[in-house]
Amino acid sequence: MPLIELSYIGLFLPLAAAGYALVPQRWRSGVMAGASALFMLLWVPRLLPFAVAGTAVAYACAYGVHHGQHSPVRQRALLLLSFGLEAGLFVYYARQYAAGPLERVMLATVLLSAFSHPADLYRQDSHSLCPPVDFLAYSLFFGKLIYGPLVGADEFVFQLGRRRTSATRMGSGVFSLFVGLSQLLLFAHGLDLVGGYLTGLSADERSLLLLGLEVLTLALTWYFRLAGCANMAQGAGLLFGIDLPRNLAYPFGAGSFAGFFNRFLITQNAYTRSYLAPLLGGDGQVGGGSPLAVMASAAFAGAFLGLPDGAVWGSVFGLLIWIERLLGLRGSGGPLRKLAVWAGGVVSFALLLPDRGRYLAEGLWAIGQMPLVSERAVGLLVVFGPLLILSMVLSSRMVQSAAGYLKGRLPALYNAAVLMWGIGAMALCLSALIWNGR
Repeated sequence: MPLIELSYIGLFLPLAAAGYALVPQRWRSGVMAGASALFMLLWVPRLLPFAVAGTAVAYACAYGVHHGQHSPVRQRALLLLSFGLEAGLFVYYARQYAAGPLERVMLATVLLSAFSHPADLYRQDSHSLCPPVDFLAYSLFFGKLIYGPLVGADEFVFQLGRRRTSATRMGSGVFSLFVGLSQLLLFAHGLDLVGGYLTGLSADERSLLLLGLEVLTLALTWYFRLAGCANMAQGAGLLFGIDLPRNLAYPFGAGSFAGFFNRFLITQNAYTRSYLAPLLGGDGQVGGGSPLAVMASAAFAGAFLGLPDGAVWGSVFGLLIWIERLLGLRGSGGPLRKLAVWAGGVVSFALLLPDRGRYLAEGLWAIGQMPLVSERAVGLLVVFGPLLILSMVLSSRMVQSAAGYLKGRLPALYNAAVLMWGIGAMALCLSALIWNGR
């Protein structure tokens, strides 16, 4: 995600939320839908017609499913029609515009969110049809467009009907928003620059240590990209009085591959378990069901990392989960097993390396011919080592534990740190906008 666009997001959302809090309750769904449409129009204008069309298709099918309760065949046909049209819109958009990963993720999130409503009505998990404007606000809500949580329509619309905005909640939302922004601006963006530099090294300059650094950098970049987007999504939700579920929970601290994957894109995994895995023989758990269900579930959730690379990553991870289950290694293990899961989680991101094709073509033999270390590797460790170490610390639970300790024992210091973090992230946004203006 470009730096300048992050800056616009960080300044746009609080202003939109302030306007939302001032309007009467009956207008809030329309204001939220309009603000989300404006957000999409200013960022990716060509995406808006497809998002609105997908929402309209899903709502029309949901209307038919809701009013066709005495005809199961008709309900099933409408559900399949909804899924087919949504998939068709997605495929047409991706091919027509050669859409990048972020655009595909945004459109997929809108379409999948919209499809969940007719599916819930068909499965009788929901018994009431959403009002049209509320459904549009739910489907387009910008807080979940980029690696944000996939949430059901019922809970979202229920929260829309309650006046839950307050100074405290908006303050928490601003803090969460700027935590996510700082994770994206400082760590994801910085690590991405380091990874790009490492990828651009010539064959003579490469070594096994540099290859390991490249994979580690890629894994940490993805972590902070997802963590930043998840925090921004929760912050945007709080600004508008909506509680969005957590979407990332320190996956590198998991004690099993199933636990690692369950902590990655939590709501996407839940969506898969609810809508996809049962159709393929799954038992509702990422680590359970048939091999096909496990692989398909992991590939589907991994696709949110970017098609098709993420689907390949998810498929391989699904294979690891299934092998783990086959060996009876359920639950969390000891320190050695956690270290193995951490290493496996990091190494799995090698599938997303820009030049992975070259590595596969060269084969393990060519990689084995690389020197273990080089002068360039030592120099890079000295320069980038502190950033990598800090990133590894921030991707663990240590920071969360320290923040909880400060909040309970030294609230003044905690509040000062929160204030400085918010001011720093706002300064980053403003400085990026000013620099772009030059």
